[in-house]
Amino acid sequence: MKPARNLYLVIWLFVFGAALFVRAEIQKASSTAQEQGTPLDVSAWTYRKPVFVTRAGVQQLQLDPEVLAHAQPDFADLRLMHESNQVPYILEHTTLEYRLIPQVTATNDAHNPKLSRWIIKLPLPNLPVKRLSCDANTLLFKREMTAYEELHDERGEVYQHLLGRALWTRTSTWSKKGVFVAFDSSPQSDTIILETENGDNPPIELENFESWYAVTRILFKAIPDGKHFLYYGNPNVNSPQYDLGLIANEVQAASKAEASLGVEKQLKKTWQSELEKAGRGGVVFWAVLALVVVALLVVIGRLLPKSGSTPPKAD
Repeated sequence: MKPARNLYLVIWLFVFGAALFVRAEIQKASSTAQEQGTPLDVSAWTYRKPVFVTRAGVQQLQLDPEVLAHAQPDFADLRLMHESNQVPYILEHTTLEYRLIPQVTATNDAHNPKLSRWIIKLPLPNLPVKRLSCDANTLLFKREMTAYEELHDERGEVYQHLLGRALWTRTSTWSKKGVFVAFDSSPQSDTIILETENGDNPPIELENFESWYAVTRILFKAIPDGKHFLYYGNPNVNSPQYDLGLIANEVQAASKAEASLGVEKQLKKTWQSELEKAGRGGVVFWAVLALVVVALLVVIGRLLPKSGSTPPKAD
């Protein structure tokens, strides 16, 4: 009787262990399987980057400055493709910030010597920069700082687009050198102008400028077969709707591999480049048009009767 009981125990343990193994394999296959979406024609997209995956499973991909600058502000045009099919993803907005080091030129206004100005050059236009920081070496000051950019309206006239304002105060008891301006809106160009009125005081000294933007990621499942591409740059599409969002908590909690982006490829010309091209050719167009108008005026002048001449008498 006792050997039979031991045999039942061995069989039960074997079945239980097999069940656990099968369940673990199913979960492993589920976690590493690549999600496949519907086919998509990407001929309307302007930019593409290869996505490098090193191991199968849930991937975490941080959007780099080129994607942030060329995609729509709400990222509605992001499409992750595997060959001709979409790969569902989850868009993750984080509280982390990424730092960019801009090129800065300190300058003065010849018409207003009491004005200090810094020209801050970003690597790309349309970057979602949220704040600008720097170090102030002046020990005692109080200044209202204004950050703006110069844009062109539909008539080609320049106007100032306000980005943000801040009141900076430094006293002998204040030990921190760092100061910043928070932006109410992101810059549309690649040039930010920071200004302040010094009044009857010497100019303040600023250095170590940094611009900051929020880190944005996409989460998805993939295998490392070298066939993944991220498409962006299409203003005429809405955000995709993927069922993967139903298990967003599970995907965000899963162990993730770090995917990376390759070199950007421009698939077609943008409307901005076409506008610039048209602007360059516009000088020739207006010059030719002016010559045509002058020629027409000369012809009309010859056809009109001269002043003081008498009209012919009727028979």
